[in-house]
Amino acid sequence: MTTTPPRVPAETTPPSPGAPGERLALVLLLIVAAITRFWGLGASGIDHFDEGGYALSAQAIAQNDLPGGMYPLQHFLSPPMFFGASGLLMRLLGTTSDVVPIALSGTLGVLTVFAAYMFARRAFGPVPALVTAALLTFSDYHILYSGAGLTDVAFSFWFVVALALYAEADARRSIGWAVLAGVATGLAWNTKYHGWLAGVVAGVALAPYLLESSKKRFIEGFIRILVAAAVATVLYLPWFYYVTTQEGGYTRLAAETASFLHPLQAPLHVWAHLQHQLYLDGWLSRLAPAAAVLLAQLVVGSPSQPVRKGWGLPILALGAGVLLGGTATGVLLALVGLTAVQFRDPKAWIPLAFLLVFTGLSPLYTPYARLLLPWVIASFLLAGLGVVRLVTAPSLSEILPSRLRIPAVAGTGGLILLCFYLRPPWFAASTFQPSDGFESASGQIAVATVATPSRSIPVLGEPGVAYYLRRQGRDSWHVDTPGQLYRRLSPGDSIYLVGGRYSRLIGGRDGLTDWSAANPGAVEPVARFPVQAVSDVRLLDDLSHGEARAFVREPGAQFELVLYRVVLPELPTP
Repeated sequence: MTTTPPRVPAETTPPSPGAPGERLALVLLLIVAAITRFWGLGASGIDHFDEGGYALSAQAIAQNDLPGGMYPLQHFLSPPMFFGASGLLMRLLGTTSDVVPIALSGTLGVLTVFAAYMFARRAFGPVPALVTAALLTFSDYHILYSGAGLTDVAFSFWFVVALALYAEADARRSIGWAVLAGVATGLAWNTKYHGWLAGVVAGVALAPYLLESSKKRFIEGFIRILVAAAVATVLYLPWFYYVTTQEGGYTRLAAETASFLHPLQAPLHVWAHLQHQLYLDGWLSRLAPAAAVLLAQLVVGSPSQPVRKGWGLPILALGAGVLLGGTATGVLLALVGLTAVQFRDPKAWIPLAFLLVFTGLSPLYTPYARLLLPWVIASFLLAGLGVVRLVTAPSLSEILPSRLRIPAVAGTGGLILLCFYLRPPWFAASTFQPSDGFESASGQIAVATVATPSRSIPVLGEPGVAYYLRRQGRDSWHVDTPGQLYRRLSPGDSIYLVGGRYSRLIGGRDGLTDWSAANPGAVEPVARFPVQAVSDVRLLDDLSHGEARAFVREPGAQFELVLYRVVLPELPTP
């Protein structure tokens, strides 16, 4: 015999922006988020390797050139959600412009601010949610990747939405909301290969139910997660099947992914991420903690919760932001937020599990700067609570016991000195610097080869260049090694070939330099095209932090494109 579950009390229903001041603050933050994420759209371009792959695949969808027009190893880069949505939008709008994927990323960046606000509001209340939204709105790190045609901002959006829906399903004890959480998890999984971790975060958040001896709630929650996992798996299965049809199948993809895991190098990865965050901090990030404190002082206030007024806390937050950077200060505020968490409150368990899971996993993978984005968002969720804690605590002893004050001051001082050493306060990232250098150089190549419009122009190691040459009406495609030229061409064919930084770095028989040396006279440089406007997204993947700063000050030849005339030699005898 089944029984009808009790009606959920009204106070557990999802909160919505309530007071006029709260709604106004949220609207203003979203407007600022939109302005900052679309500010440099006209000067943005595709320059990162992965961006080029996504752009090529989206272009193929828009031009109905599947599967031949896609980036050949697209399944190594990501599942289809981001490039598929970009391609469908291109097709709908009748264009293959790079503005489409970049604007899509920017739009999802703005929506992430709203999603993080709603998630934090459910967990911690309206004022911490506004502070979280403010920290994310002014984050140079998030702004930079919102202006790139990469999957990371899209992934973060769907991941945060999925966690918010898991929290809602738990609060309502609802299978229906669990299905929605599964849909969002499936979309995150179809954006990046670790999207299924949303279910893991929700599962970790169930642990306190066991500690609280509420086995019934644990079992109910476990069933909801199973339902969500089933929905997410069904949504992912089509791409899974597609990968199995590729050379090497899913085994090869799994091996490729595993090759980026280096658990024993986790301390070095943490060090690299710290340097990335310091490098990417601009003045918006540095001012964000002070702005967040001022916002909290303005919107908090009730007879039961008096607020510390005055300029002391904002000035302290400003000093921390300038000396430590916005992200590092946000992490310190998150630690303060942990002191304010009601650990027996189920609403807080998923945000805490979010931070816990990504704190454990983020250092294990090759430390690309973009991969820390979910962890930073998780930190900002707790940082919002930390700011409110600071402005409402009657005294320091309420936050930090006396036995911890000296270690806390010493640790913060050491962190300031370390950050000062790695990045002096007067160095700030140019978040809105142009990134259309590869587009400009590709246009020059198209002009230089205009006398031979019927000839193919393959591109080695720079898929973004192949994308731009196609936009110029040229027959261009991307190859990862010189040997792949024979897939479309025959020995004796005379062609132009474009190579860039990656083609010069590839070693062995797969590299252009060694291939050219093994076939004297087959490869002849014709012209060189400088690339100067390069985004930090590309710089941080290819150069050290010092080299990247030097390139921003005075661009060199690291990214120049070279046009070669190639006569394909005979295939080597096995």
